[in-house]
Amino acid sequence: MSTNCPQTDLYAADLPPFVRADLNVPPLVRVSWVWTIAPAYAGVFIWIPLLDRLGTCLPGQTSLGWLAAAAVLAALACCFLLYDIPALWGWTAGHRLGAVGASTFGTTGSEWITGVGVGLGGLAWYAVSVAMAMKLIMLGLLSCGLIDVTVFKPWSFGPLVLVSPVFLLTASFWIYIITVACRLRMAGVIFALMQVYTPVALLLLGATALLASGGLPGFAAAQESLAQLDPALRLQVEPCQAHLFQLMFGGFALSGLMGVEWGMAVSERRDVRIGGWIGIILAGSYCAVMALLTVAGALGQSTRGGFQAVGDVPAFPLSFHWAVFVGIGGIKGGAILNLFGLATLPAGCYSAWTFSRRLSMHWPAIGLVPWARIGGVLAFVLIATSWAGRIEEIFNLMGAIFASAIGALVADALRQKGQWHGVRRGWNPAGLLAWGLGVAVGLLPVLGALIDWSAARRFQPAALYAFLTSAGLYLALAPLGLERPLALLPEPVAEGTPKPVPVSSDLEPARGTAG
Repeated sequence: MSTNCPQTDLYAADLPPFVRADLNVPPLVRVSWVWTIAPAYAGVFIWIPLLDRLGTCLPGQTSLGWLAAAAVLAALACCFLLYDIPALWGWTAGHRLGAVGASTFGTTGSEWITGVGVGLGGLAWYAVSVAMAMKLIMLGLLSCGLIDVTVFKPWSFGPLVLVSPVFLLTASFWIYIITVACRLRMAGVIFALMQVYTPVALLLLGATALLASGGLPGFAAAQESLAQLDPALRLQVEPCQAHLFQLMFGGFALSGLMGVEWGMAVSERRDVRIGGWIGIILAGSYCAVMALLTVAGALGQSTRGGFQAVGDVPAFPLSFHWAVFVGIGGIKGGAILNLFGLATLPAGCYSAWTFSRRLSMHWPAIGLVPWARIGGVLAFVLIATSWAGRIEEIFNLMGAIFASAIGALVADALRQKGQWHGVRRGWNPAGLLAWGLGVAVGLLPVLGALIDWSAARRFQPAALYAFLTSAGLYLALAPLGLERPLALLPEPVAEGTPKPVPVSSDLEPARGTAG
C-alpha cells in the first residue's frame, strides 16, 4: 500500500468524535515563540515533580559533573527527539494532535492514543501536581514551625494505609478549586499568569541552589559516606547517568507529544526551533543542574550532624523538597517550599482540563464538567493511597506510552518528508504495532520492579529505548504493506453528506491547552 494514493471519500460520519473535532478547529491566530513555546516548556521544566527525584542519582558511582552532563544530554534529547519533529509537523499541518496522529495510528487509533490516552496521562499529572503541591506546602509550614510533624502521620485501616487527614482535607479543597477552574474554562487565564511567573520561578530556583551551595565542599565526602551507610541506595540508581536521563526523558514524553499543538500555534518555522532551544534545551539544562546543585549542597551540609540525623524528616531522601528542607530550612526554606508548592498547582489545572476536555469529546453524553468531577475523584483516590507520590514509576509508565507514540509519529513524518497529507481510516497496523512493541520495551523496568528482576529494573533509559524501538519498527513495517492508504480530506472536513459537525464551544486555543 502506498502512502501516495490519497482518497477523498472520508466524511464526518467516518471520523471518531475527538479526531473530527480536532479537524474542525478553525485556524488559530499564530504568534511568536516568545508568547507560546518558550514559556510553556520552561514552565514544564520548572515543574517540581520533574526535578524532584534527580538528586536520588547522587549516591551512584559518578561525579556531580558527569550527572550535570547527563542532564544536559537529556535536555538535548527531549528537544531533538521528542519535540522537534512533532512540533514541525504540527506547524506544517496546521492541525491539532488528534488529526495529525490519525496519519500515524489511523483515525480510531489516534482517538484512543492521542485522545483518551493523553487524557488519562493528564489525569496522572493532575494527581501528581496536587500531591506534590501539598507536600511542598506542608513541609514549608513545618520548616517555619507553624505545624507539627504529626500532621504527616498516615491513617491506617488494617492493610489499607491512607495519607494523613490533613492531607486528605487539603487535597479535597484544591481538587474542588481546580474543578471550578475547569468549569469556568480558565485554562487560558492561568497560562497567561504562568507566562509572568515562570521567569520568577527560574530565578527562585537559582537562588535556592545558591543558598544551598555552602554544603558543596563537603559533598564528595557525604556521597561516599552515604553509600557506605546504605549500599542499597547506590545499587538502586546504577547506572546513575542513565537513571537521571530516564527521569527527564520519560517525564517529558507527554509534553513532547503535545509539541504538535504548540507547533501549530506559532507563526514561523523558526519559531518552532527557537522556542524549543530556549524553552527545552536552555531552561531544561538550567533547571536540572540547579536541582542537582541544591541536593548536592544539602547532602554536604547534612554530614555536619550526620546523615542519619535527618532520617525522620517527612520527605523523600535526596529529593529536591528534602534538600530545601534540610539544606536551607527555617523561614527561608519554608518560604521557598511554599512558593514552589503554589507554582506546582497550575500544572494540575491544565492537566485536569486536558483530561476532562479529551474524555468529554470522546464520550460527549457525559459532558466536560462531569468529567472534571470524575477526574477529581480519581485524582483524590490516587493521592489518598499515595500512588500519586510514586513519581519514578509514573515517569517509567508515561515514558513507555508516550515516547513510543512519538517514535511512531516521527517515523511517519520522516516517511512523508515532513508534510502532512491526511489521515488513515480506522487502525493503521504499522503505527499500532510499532507503538505496542515500544510500550513493551519501555515497561521492562516496571516489570522488573514487580517481579524483583534486577536486570530489567536497571534497563535504563527505557523511555529512550521505547522511542527508538517504535520509530525503527514503523520504518521497517510501513514498506511491507502494513501502512494503510491516506485519505485526503476535502475542505471543510465534512464537505458533502452528512453535513459538517460544528466546532465545539469547549475548545480552547492550542496555547491554552497543550501545557
